[in-house]
Amino acid sequence: AAPPPNIVEGAMVSAASFALHPAPLAPGSIAALFGKYLNDGPPGGPTSFGSDGKLVNALGGTQVLVNGIPAALFFSFFNLVALQIPTELAGANSATVQVIVGGRSSATRTIFLDTAAPGLFSVNANGQGAGAITHADGSPITSQNPAQPDEVIVLYLTGLGGTNPPLATGAPAALNTVPHPTVTIDGVAATVQFSGRTPGLVGLDQINVQVPSTMRSDSGLSVRVSMGARQSNTVSLAVGAAAPPPPPPPPPDDNNPPPDPYGY
Repeated sequence: AAPPPNIVEGAMVSAASFALHPAPLAPGSIAALFGKYLNDGPPGGPTSFGSDGKLVNALGGTQVLVNGIPAALFFSFFNLVALQIPTELAGANSATVQVIVGGRSSATRTIFLDTAAPGLFSVNANGQGAGAITHADGSPITSQNPAQPDEVIVLYLTGLGGTNPPLATGAPAALNTVPHPTVTIDGVAATVQFSGRTPGLVGLDQINVQVPSTMRSDSGLSVRVSMGARQSNTVSLAVGAAAPPPPPPPPPDDNNPPPDPYGY
């Protein structure tokens, strides 16, 4: 018989920031759970929506219970499961986690919770380096395709907390907003135009934010998000030089007057 699943102590973290335990997680956010024997055979995934319209809570023979509540699952591997922290845990300070695979149960572990615990996704999927940030048209921001001062860009993250209107565990978002967080770019506060769940997806948040008009040009400006006392990890953003102002109109020339718009 296969050994029972084993959750590594302190190894349930934000799937965006990977902030180490005991950093808290927010209900509704996406988390990564590390261990061994966490599924029952081949990798489980990609995930899918069940007949109830919610993300499935069993995948690759795996179930994860958070305070006894089945978590929505994104994928399950031998040593890693990605899941959504149940939204029903709003207001709780801690919760127990247990993995069940093929009727075999792991020992329980304890995680800590908070109303919000923002974590920014990065391109290399480890919470560091270039942020998973796009232009408004969805194209990724890179050093070759940088953001511009005054441009509205989109940050992708998880852990902004409860939404209005509320979302059930595993339910895809529509237009579910959260209170505006504070966003700084290169230490300068930026104007937030929208913050909430990404429509059609589960647990993924986005912030539409305007790059300050005075932002300097650099390929690695720091970006950070704060919700109350909780701060995200720091990722980088490429910003290009501001476009030069248009040249002034030429002075009037008495020898070549402009055409008469009225035709006289």
